Amino acid sequence: SNRQLLVALMCANADVYSVGSAYYDNGFSFGTGAGRIDYANMITNYDNARMFLNNSKNDGDTFAHQSLFLRRGETLRVAIAYLAKSTGTVSSLAFTDYDVYLLNPDGEVVEGANSIDSVVELFTYTVTQTGTYQYYVRQCSDRAVTSENIGIAHRIFTI
Repeated sequence: SNRQLLVALMCANADVYSVGSAYYDNGFSFGTGAGRIDYANMITNYDNARMFLNNSKNDGDTFAHQSLFLRRGETLRVAIAYLAKSTGTVSSLAFTDYDVYLLNPDGEVVEGANSIDSVVELFTYTVTQTGTYQYYVRQCSDRAVTSENIGIAHRIFTI
């Protein structure tokens, strides 16, 4: 099934809401939680979502690279989601952790999400320099199971 893809798509396409001329954060700008899912955004940006099968066994491996040309003032929201598959016993549980990072046109990390206690990673970044940016997923522990599916989605918008 594509549960991971659906979660990533929902998180990347959640929207701020407005009352009159004021805009309010919905809880999805810096992490998951209560907020408004925007189904119109999900449909519009469906082609910006995909699944990756990770067969890597090693901490530090990177994959799911995506290059995007972004203009100054645009905002990029990226979300990844994966199921918490684990091995071990109650006293020594092992699971795979993933993070997602954004590189600017100069190759510097300018944003990312790297929690250790969530199966969803999410960041929002407003572009300060026009150019080609790249986001990627990094495996942050040895893989706990044979292979894992990871959903990844992004949205580009202006506020």
